[in-house]
Amino acid sequence: ANLPASRVTVTLDARAARAGVFVATEAMRGPQVLDTARHPVITFRSTRITGTLQAATVEGQLTLRGVTRPVTLTAGLYRQRDTEPRDLDHLTVLLTGQIDRHSFGASGFADLVGPLIDLRIVARIER
Repeated sequence: ANLPASRVTVTLDARAARAGVFVATEAMRGPQVLDTARHPVITFRSTRITGTLQAATVEGQLTLRGVTRPVTLTAGLYRQRDTEPRDLDHLTVLLTGQIDRHSFGASGFADLVGPLIDLRIVARIER
């Protein structure tokens, strides 16, 4: 109910990251890109949230491959279908944005993959 007072902390298992096909997924998880053997988690911690529940801007710090950089994401907060407007026990948060992978040292396969990577994180909150 009070976005500026809210915080977002996301920890992702980098070993579960997926690309379109198996070979691309394995390359992405390998040492030239995500290096999941040495950096098994990706974290995001918000520093500021503005906007509305349906269209919030979430500024924060993303850590990928042990490198931390500021990132701005767009967020939407959604209630479970057929619940009352004040029922906040079962929520879904959709975080979207884009990063330049080279800023995090994930520069492998530059001749095959562009520098900008789209992020789409779906988190479910159960009170």
